[in-house]
Amino acid sequence: MDKASHIYKHLMSLDGSWQKYTPDCFSIIDQSTNILELKIKETIHILWEKPSLNQQHLYVTLRLKLSL
Repeated sequence: MDKASHIYKHLMSLDGSWQKYTPDCFSIIDQSTNILELKIKETIHILWEKPSLNQQHLYVTLRLKLSL
């Protein structure tokens, strides 16, 4: 597990109960081949699902500019 990840840090803050969590407790909900697409997908998933664990302290507000 990536020790720099937010999930790892959250699990380490659970006073020992983190040991019951295994990689089987998590699932990959989407993937991407580049960082920009990944950030866009992550933003969309956060807006749709509103997960309490994924509260971002630093984020970028993305706006779509459509031209016809």
